[in-house]
Amino acid sequence: PIKGRYDSTISFLENVDLPDSILSRFDCLCVVRDIVDTAKDDRIANFVVQSHMKSHPKGSKQAEQLSQSQQVSQESTSTIDTTSD
Repeated sequence: PIKGRYDSTISFLENVDLPDSILSRFDCLCVVRDIVDTAKDDRIANFVVQSHMKSHPKGSKQAEQLSQSQQVSQESTSTIDTTSD
């Protein structure tokens, strides 16, 4: 998308801004949207990292340390109060 995120309030053509000469080459155009869900994204990322560490045990110690430091960083940023103005 032009602005980095798909805007469902405007048309597909306005979102992608591709010329007709390119669009005419495709028989079917589909929009696949990623709904922002930080908690779900974190779970998926942790699963991928853990799977990689299990299949590559030689480098898993360094990856585990990185994962732990990222988790601490996420926990510290999630405790910031964003409700006060």
